[in-house]
Amino acid sequence: MAIDTPNSTGPGWIRAFIHFLTFVNQPIKRRFTLFFIGVLWWFLVMTILSVGSMIMVKTAISEDSRQLQPTIERLSSIATELGKLQLYLRTYPERGNEASSGAFVAGILPLVHVMSLESRKLKPEPLHRINTSTLKKGITAMRETALQMADSLEPHPLDSQKSFLKLRNTLLVKVNRLLGDTQTDLAILADLREQRHNKILGIVSGAATGSISVLVIATFLLALFTYYIRKAIGRPISSLIRQVEALVEGNSDLNARIRVASEDEIGILTHKLNLLTEKLHSLSVFKRVIEEDPGVHDVYIRLGEVFRKLGLEDFTLYEVNKNDCPVPVYPDHAPGRHVEMDRSGRGGTLCRAVKSNRMITSMDFAGICSRVCKEMNQDHACIPIMFSSGSFMIAQFVFEKVPRENQEEVFRNLRMASNFLDASRNVLESKKLMNELRENAIRDTLTGLYNRRFLTEIMESIVPGIRRRGGKLGVVMCDIDHFKEINDQHGHDAGDIVLKGTAEVLNRCRRASDIIIRYGGEEFVIIFRDMEKDDPYPLAERIRTEFSRQKIRYGKEILMRTISLGISVFPDDTDDIWEAIRLADEALFQAKNSGRNRTVRYGIPPSDDRVPAEKSS
Repeated sequence: MAIDTPNSTGPGWIRAFIHFLTFVNQPIKRRFTLFFIGVLWWFLVMTILSVGSMIMVKTAISEDSRQLQPTIERLSSIATELGKLQLYLRTYPERGNEASSGAFVAGILPLVHVMSLESRKLKPEPLHRINTSTLKKGITAMRETALQMADSLEPHPLDSQKSFLKLRNTLLVKVNRLLGDTQTDLAILADLREQRHNKILGIVSGAATGSISVLVIATFLLALFTYYIRKAIGRPISSLIRQVEALVEGNSDLNARIRVASEDEIGILTHKLNLLTEKLHSLSVFKRVIEEDPGVHDVYIRLGEVFRKLGLEDFTLYEVNKNDCPVPVYPDHAPGRHVEMDRSGRGGTLCRAVKSNRMITSMDFAGICSRVCKEMNQDHACIPIMFSSGSFMIAQFVFEKVPRENQEEVFRNLRMASNFLDASRNVLESKKLMNELRENAIRDTLTGLYNRRFLTEIMESIVPGIRRRGGKLGVVMCDIDHFKEINDQHGHDAGDIVLKGTAEVLNRCRRASDIIIRYGGEEFVIIFRDMEKDDPYPLAERIRTEFSRQKIRYGKEILMRTISLGISVFPDDTDDIWEAIRLADEALFQAKNSGRNRTVRYGIPPSDDRVPAEKSS
């Protein structure tokens, strides 16, 4: 199936890649399944990025906690030292002069208490929970206060100078050592916090970038998929609806075709509708053409052309006559060898296609018709056409045996042939009816011969050809002798029988090219064609002799009559055909006046030697 992708530009590989991304050429059910899988995939990617980022952050924090463990342990030991110092300071006034040491203790004890509380909070936890700024401020204030207080501290009267200095120095050493260790650990904490911050910031930044990228790609693909799926489904469906509505309303341009934009079910449906429209168009054109054809045989020729285009070369068209016998009517050379009749000649009543009014083919059941195609290497199909009048036609197709796997194409061609036969049904019936009406208008109902109206029509086509060829026409006017006596003595029924007998004699004596006309009453005109070498006189004499010998039975009586004939030749006697008929009538008048039962040539006087032995009765 040829696919036309509208508005597609660029190299073919770009269109193929776009079709791959948007599943344009996939069946609709699979397309939406793939779309669901695609959406699920992008959600999975987003989830993996989010969970991965959280795992990486947690891993980074855990790594920071492991790096922080030594620092935490040192800060914990500092807390222990601070606790001891706090206890020492609390007991100092009891061992000394409370007045001299109270100011020192009162100033440094709160700071030591704060440092002790903050240091006890130090655990292997996230860094944001460690209040390092408070520790740093407390340590700094503690150092300043300790130095100031140490400088202003005076010895107790009960203590020796040596003990005082030892206490003072011990206190300063501990404070300085604690302050130094704390500041070192605080610097480590600050570095760890900065590293932690940068690492987490990098992880979050990478996760955000990845998420945004995935979101942009997914949004782009979704937009691309939506555009192309709307283009591949929405537009064709709208076009299909418009085309079907136009077909229903009869306003469709059967030459128009809908573009097939995909290979899915919509594309297949569009392609099928295009084929249907094409078939309707061909049927419409065919019907319009055969309506303008002049006759039934022209319609047969058109049907033959269609059958041959469908690959059905060997075919025969039959008309089933009044005796139910199929008569081949086209092609002209059809021998009718495909239909065998029974001895009575009543082949129609035995025809399965006529009896069932449906297509009969040996591909459905071998040997279905015992009278058709007995050759082992042939199959056949018979398609009947039933007219409203009840008459039938049969289109018979004969072809070589087709393997079962290849029969679908043959059936498709046969169905198409049947469509064309159906399209021609009304036209054929109309033209047949027109032919019948014309035959009734130009034929005499009693004798079956042509009438004067047909003579007028045929002369308009014969005379120009005779003049071009330089040929001749023999015109014979004949009249039954004493015909009025038959009607008077025996009645008009006897006269009708005599007229029919006269027509039989004329038909028996005529040549294939001759034309016989019932001119009126008991008068007849015979037009002898192709008289370049022959003389019409012997032909007319044969008619006169045969008629005088004919015995016409009417009831128990035998009627025998004679006939008189007058002859003229066109254009020897005149160059006007109607004048030639008048001259033949004038010669007939001479034959009547000279004793009847004579043949008189115009311009030649009648003689007794031309009167036959049989006399008029």
